[in-house]
Amino acid sequence: MVKVAFVAGGSGFIGRHAVLPLLDRGFVVHILDANEPAISDPLVVFHKLDLRDERALESLFAEYRPTHLLSFAWYTRHGEYLMARENFDSLLLNLKMCELFARSGGARVVIAGTCFEYDFSGGACIENVTRLASSTIYGSCKQAMYELLRSQAMLNSLSWAWGRVFFAFGENEQPRRFVPALILPLLRGESAPSSHGNQIRDFMSTADIGSAFAALLASEVQDAVNIASGRPVTLRQIGEIIEAQTDRPGYVRFGEIQAGKNEPPVIIAATDRLRNEVGWSPARTLEERLGEAINWWREHV
Repeated sequence: MVKVAFVAGGSGFIGRHAVLPLLDRGFVVHILDANEPAISDPLVVFHKLDLRDERALESLFAEYRPTHLLSFAWYTRHGEYLMARENFDSLLLNLKMCELFARSGGARVVIAGTCFEYDFSGGACIENVTRLASSTIYGSCKQAMYELLRSQAMLNSLSWAWGRVFFAFGENEQPRRFVPALILPLLRGESAPSSHGNQIRDFMSTADIGSAFAALLASEVQDAVNIASGRPVTLRQIGEIIEAQTDRPGYVRFGEIQAGKNEPPVIIAATDRLRNEVGWSPARTLEERLGEAINWWREHV
């Protein structure tokens, strides 16, 4: 049977990186997005549309009858998304897509969640063990969609999974985000202000995140799966790697700006399900991926 995957938000920051891995796994891929995709391939069909257009969505689902649905569609404007009202629109949009997918006879759906659904006070976040207790509208709406997806899957006999993304970096990133905010000044020979850098996080490149989602969609694994490297690093370590790879030792000014008042000291992921059940692990090291990001910015500034 031909496997047809609809990738909502497939031209976006993470979504674009799931397309080629899906092709490698034998899918015919349809990208649903308002923006043109970065990939040109005869097995990739692009549908330019506003995903809030229910009639257009309904027509596409009815015409192509996808077997799989992978959704990255969500409001993610940097500096706004955590407490934005648009999160409620994104919740309703994904709920409608899942309904149309089930109605068209789809078999498996995977949606991108977030680590911000978790309570960060208990160490490494473990799926279905760590308490869900978001302090943001973004996390709360993602958590609500997770519960609704579970119910929709039960009602419509869908196979389903929910990939909780931790900290991403990569090409086409918003320049004010943490990694490019260090890379760009250093490439210009300028210093980059930073907090103390002792915060412990789990960073992974969008190339690897997209590949992980493709593996998750192609699998039969159900429920929540952390999409992360499983390698805790401090922000200071990331800064030092960038300093070394740009030959700018000492250019990241740790402690020059104040860390967030309520910023959790540790946000890391258990990745047993991703590695052992999905059978996926990162193709390259953090150092290699940061080097790729630096090279991308060298070519695009």
